[in-house]
Formats: sequence, structure tokens, C-alpha cells
Amino acid sequence: MKKYKIAYGVELLIIGVFTSLLFLGVHLPEVLPRAVHRLLHIAGAIIFLGNITVGALWFGLAVASRKSEWFHFAARLINVTDLAFTGVGLILLLWNAAVLAGAYGNLFAVGWLKWALIYFTMTGVLWMFVLIPLQLRFLRHAEAGLMPWSDQREQKLLAIYNAAGGLAVLLVIASLVRMVLK
Repeated sequence: MKKYKIAYGVELLIIGVFTSLLFLGVHLPEVLPRAVHRLLHIAGAIIFLGNITVGALWFGLAVASRKSEWFHFAARLINVTDLAFTGVGLILLLWNAAVLAGAYGNLFAVGWLKWALIYFTMTGVLWMFVLIPLQLRFLRHAEAGLMPWSDQREQKLLAIYNAAGGLAVLLVIASLVRMVLK
């Protein structure tokens, strides 16, 4: 469990730095050709959105199965894939956003960028303060043999997790729509 917390902490620190740079209007220099930064930004978005979508499906199926071994596997794997794909996708997306945003000056003066960043930040808040803590809790409990369907409090936490996860996906889609349809 400690290794997950350390890895999440490192990723969240990096993500927080890039997000802060965007909010403060600090733009990173283009170290690669602009087209490569765009490609990496889009690749990060695809990796991020793909993993949160697939992760929600796995976890939902594991819970619906009511099979302890499926749930334990999904609880462990959702943390592993969040670190490997969601976090890495976010870092790619935000790093390149901090580079590409320089072309627009003040992000909050550009409506579609402002709202895309606000939606995206709201997703990050949900991920950091609701989803990750609950994922770690579910994993800890699954390792101890406690399944969410066998305890009323855990069922409530699972409902909160599902609602927060659904809202996070909708906010990411809203951000994506703003970015693409600008």
C-alpha cells in the first residue's frame, strides 16, 4: 500500500506543478517542434480518457460479479493502471498544454481554454480527494477479505466512488469538447 501512496504522491506533485503553471500563466518553452508537442498533448488525452473509461468498466464489472477474487484483482489493477496510464497521460497532457498555451497568452481571456482548464481541474480535485483515497481503501479492504457488497458503509462509499467517477468522466468529456470544438 505504501508504494501506491508514494507513487501517487510523486505523480500528483508533478501534475500539480503543471496545473499551477497553467493557472499562473507560466508557459514552458517549446523543446520539441510544435507539432510534436501537439501530438504528445493529444496522446496524453487519449491515454488518460481511455484508462478512466476502461477502469470504470472493469471496476463496475468486478463489483457486479460479486466475486471476491475479481474485485480484489480490479481493486489492485485500477491503482496500477491509474499510476501507469492515468497519471502518465495527465503528465503528458499538462506538460504539453503548458508549452502550447503560450500561443494564447492569458488562458483566462480565451473562453474555451478557461473552461477546459476549469473542467479538467475539477476532475483532478475529484481524483485526488475522492477517487484515489477510495481506491486505496477498496484495495486495502479487498486484501483483508472485506467486499463492498458485504458491508452497508462500504456500499455507500462505493456509491460515492461511482458518482464521483461518473462526474469525473463527464468533466473530462466536457473539457475535451471545449478543446476540440473551440
